[in-house]
Amino acid sequence: MNRKLLKPATMGIAAVLLVLFMAVGVAEEERTDASGQWKYVLEDGGATVIGNVGEPKGDLIIPGALDGVPVTGIGSGYANDQYAGIIVITCVTIPDTVVKIFPFPFAKFEKLASIEVLPGNLAYESVDGVLFDKREGTLVTYPKQRAGETYAVPEGTRSIGEFAFIQSGELTGITFPSSLTSIGTFAFSSCVGLTSIVIPGSVAIIGKDAFDSCRSLTDAILMEGVTEIGASAFLACRSLARVDIPTSVTSIGYWAFCGCDSLTGLTIPASVTSIGEAAFADCGDLTLTVVEGSYAEQYARENDIPYVYATE
Repeated sequence: MNRKLLKPATMGIAAVLLVLFMAVGVAEEERTDASGQWKYVLEDGGATVIGNVGEPKGDLIIPGALDGVPVTGIGSGYANDQYAGIIVITCVTIPDTVVKIFPFPFAKFEKLASIEVLPGNLAYESVDGVLFDKREGTLVTYPKQRAGETYAVPEGTRSIGEFAFIQSGELTGITFPSSLTSIGTFAFSSCVGLTSIVIPGSVAIIGKDAFDSCRSLTDAILMEGVTEIGASAFLACRSLARVDIPTSVTSIGYWAFCGCDSLTGLTIPASVTSIGEAAFADCGDLTLTVVEGSYAEQYARENDIPYVYATE
């Protein structure tokens, strides 16, 4: 039997992080513009929009200036519960003046289908309604209700940003380009329709909680080149039955597969020299396949996890 340990409340962690993110960009005094519509703070000579007064009407078109000050940032204020359930918002338009967008923007816009960026913006762009930071090659935000159940991340994208696809329940399939190097924290958290993933070897690290609570995920294929499976990366993926771990992986984080109770077999290569606490907690039917004398064998013995030796 696996050693039991209290699992984190996954969305509870997300909520804590949201509180932290919502604090970003609001250290200065909150202001309301002369029209009485926009909430903002002044930062570095520009205005950072953090929300609206009352419910936005129609599509959300963020202005290029407020009270004569250029709008240079978008904060995480739209993650606030006051915007929960808003259904008039299907499209957000970002002005060409914006150079900084904080993580998890427009979180409560459940019907959001497209994010547009005005021409001339030097920092951000919209590709088929998906928001990208073109300076970093980062996919910033995927609208929850974007048309289509599958999505191919464009070639040239280097990273999937924090929270980029979080709670995109309609998404069933995702393909990654060979240019991708990182998948951020909570990137696909609670994508409950996602069924399988193949992570290319160009991705060195799978971020913390990257796929947690993807309850329909059955297959996770990690290609040679992936080196680290982050903490809670596949936490509470209840349907996960197949995981291919390549010989390039050296580290598996704490709670990485905690609560994956459909996972009955997993081969851990000898390359793995670090496995975090409770990485396989509440995987009651799991048997590990390990290399004799490996760190994984030692970990299995110390944590009372059934194991067998790998054969040639």
